[in-house]
Amino acid sequence: MSNEVTSPFTVFYDRSGQPLDAGYVYIGTAGINPEVSPISVYWDTALTTPAAQPIRTLAGYPSQNGSPGSIFIGQATYSIVIRDRNGALVYSNLNASENISNVVYLQTYAELTALTTATGLVDDMVVEVAARTTAGDFAGGTFQYKADISARAVVSTKTVSSVNTGTDVLTVTAHGFDTEDVVIASAADAGLSINTLYFVRWISANTITLHTSLLGARANTGLVNITALVGSLSLKHLADPGQGVYVIPTGAALDGSGGGFERRRNRGHIYAAWYGLTLGASGTAAANHLAFEYAMMMCEADGGGIVDVFGTGTSHIEFSSTINNRHDFVLFRGAGASDVHDVAGSTSLGTTLKCTAAVTAFDHVSPYTGGPRKSGGGFEYLTLIAGSHTRALKLDSRRGTTIDITFVGTAGTEGVLVDSGVSFTDLGENADSQRFRKFRVIGLITTGSADVVVFDGSSNANTSITGNIQIQGTVYDGYSLRLRNADHLTVDRLVTNIYPGGSGSSFYCHGTNAGAGTYTSGIEILDWGGGGYVEGTEVAGTTVPARITLRGQDIGNGSPAPTIGTGAEVTYYDDYGRGYFQTSLQSSFGNTIAEANSARALQRGSTQSITVFNSSENHIVLSDGTNTWTFRIAGGNLNFSRTLGSGQFNLPSIAFLLIGGAQLSYGANDSGGVGFKLLRVPN
Repeated sequence: MSNEVTSPFTVFYDRSGQPLDAGYVYIGTAGINPEVSPISVYWDTALTTPAAQPIRTLAGYPSQNGSPGSIFIGQATYSIVIRDRNGALVYSNLNASENISNVVYLQTYAELTALTTATGLVDDMVVEVAARTTAGDFAGGTFQYKADISARAVVSTKTVSSVNTGTDVLTVTAHGFDTEDVVIASAADAGLSINTLYFVRWISANTITLHTSLLGARANTGLVNITALVGSLSLKHLADPGQGVYVIPTGAALDGSGGGFERRRNRGHIYAAWYGLTLGASGTAAANHLAFEYAMMMCEADGGGIVDVFGTGTSHIEFSSTINNRHDFVLFRGAGASDVHDVAGSTSLGTTLKCTAAVTAFDHVSPYTGGPRKSGGGFEYLTLIAGSHTRALKLDSRRGTTIDITFVGTAGTEGVLVDSGVSFTDLGENADSQRFRKFRVIGLITTGSADVVVFDGSSNANTSITGNIQIQGTVYDGYSLRLRNADHLTVDRLVTNIYPGGSGSSFYCHGTNAGAGTYTSGIEILDWGGGGYVEGTEVAGTTVPARITLRGQDIGNGSPAPTIGTGAEVTYYDDYGRGYFQTSLQSSFGNTIAEANSARALQRGSTQSITVFNSSENHIVLSDGTNTWTFRIAGGNLNFSRTLGSGQFNLPSIAFLLIGGAQLSYGANDSGGVGFKLLRVPN
């Protein structure tokens, strides 16, 4: 521990009030004359450059080799004597526990939490903790001590009205807790201990269970055994159980009522490094996961903002469980040399993570607590390299979210799932995922049939997202985009690469036969790379169509058209604004978007196979490369003519043509030559 020692002013002064020049400063053991009991003094906060005593002064400043300097010691209290150049006493304090500068310099968090009033800890003391690079240590920072920080360290306090000792369920009316929130007990009662962290599992708006760990609350394991409630008991929801911002001295009350340190920071930014994040070291995945979770809790308690995960240079960050961003307005964001992705897993371009467990790596799901869906936040500027994860990300019942990730998948893994199903655990139809701020996913899957992004809905609860969606996928046998029971979805850009040897495609648009309403419709892809498969859904013997609109692709220039299955309805608009409509049985065409829609309007509800609408009169062209024939309406008349080549219009083996009520018969005329004759058709 080092303590900067100065006068109450910026310089040491003599008895006449002038800066003390060529004076002597002695620092020693508290309570003893420092001239006879000196202690070690240093010129730096790391306590590596010793300063010889007595320290001479230069124009009032401590003189370090003829230049002004600051002096530091390794303890909070000390004695000090200051003499002028003639040895006359200027100032003396044998018990300087008030810390003249009121700034203490420490090397570790352990030293910070070890400070007590007995070692000189006083209200408003400012403590500087050096930044550390030791694996698992906390980042440094500046802290200010207050005798009571409970007003900020506690989010809410709720009374326990009753307990069930058989099921270990506590009744806490209108508690407002979510699963994984952290609480402490106000008293040792009902089997709970004071100053012990408990993790909530939500049962209902008025009931909860408590668990011994965060993962226990998530998986409903490690249940705390509840005994009879004897007296009055409250649960205090902690804002910062990981103590990255609100640091509690050892042995003090965890709610901050007995004093604590608050980190000086820019509100809106919480750094995962404050919670013991370790970069690139094996065996730290569990601690890293907890650091992420605690950082997000504090960020939400702060009113939302950004959890910053620093770039990792040539290392990745390992974590062992799903990173669960269940919070309002909390953006889990990577950083690095540049905020970009790299599917090859290069770690020089941003924050690179590796999940070591067979779980979904990132969850962005509103907690199923009967309340409203959560808003904002998300995951941004992150690269998830190949690991043990079974899915890169799951998103459910969110609005205004930001997703911007790159992931590397393997056989049997799923990329990003946007799930809007309705079940007993879901928030319901009105909590569908809506209004992305940004949705950009880059996925690399080099084997198997996994998909990069899946939008999955169910009866009456489908995705409803307009715009800001960009997907770039490299797939083997899967799809860059799977649309299953999705509706009202606009994709801005869809780019697909097929990994060598694979047979995947850009998208698969379909429904399921799970029940009425489980079909896909209202889909539009604005920039599409060709290919794909569309099929309808058979529900109770009836085929429900799958409807999709594709824009910005010149199929005629070599890009593959999608496969049209039973019950599919696909509308194309190419790079030139020309469009046509196609199902497995019908096609409609137009020279412009408006004309394609007009053609479809003429065809809808009919048995027509092909409908063409073209106000410029060039309707249908048939060509073999040498000869070209056209069908067109000109001046209200139907024209059929050759426009290129020397071919002829042939009617092989046609004995006659019937035109209206007249018969055109081929045969000999009266003079014996070859020609046509017009005969009246008998009644």
